[in-house]
Amino acid sequence: MRERKRNRKPGFDYSSSNIYFVTTCTKDKECFFGSITDGKLLKTDAGDVVEKQWYWLFKRYWYIKSHAFVLMPNHIHGILEINPGLFTGLVGTGRDLSLPELDSN
Repeated sequence: MRERKRNRKPGFDYSSSNIYFVTTCTKDKECFFGSITDGKLLKTDAGDVVEKQWYWLFKRYWYIKSHAFVLMPNHIHGILEINPGLFTGLVGTGRDLSLPELDSN
């Protein structure tokens, strides 16, 4: 694999309350998510899935909030926030925090 630029800041705690800018590109910059016609994005099925999954994140993970999302033919941009008002001392990864709570009754 060729040398890649780091996509994480060394020593930064990514579970901390912050606002994050996210960009994800398709392999080889192929237009899997749609095409532009008359200045509008015509989504493919894959583009529809990507968009639905972005919004699903914020229903599923109560501690994050979406500020912006843009779907393009070969990449996405999004701004999300780990909400400090909802964080009550929980520390972990999304995987840890997504586990359903068991009813103790």
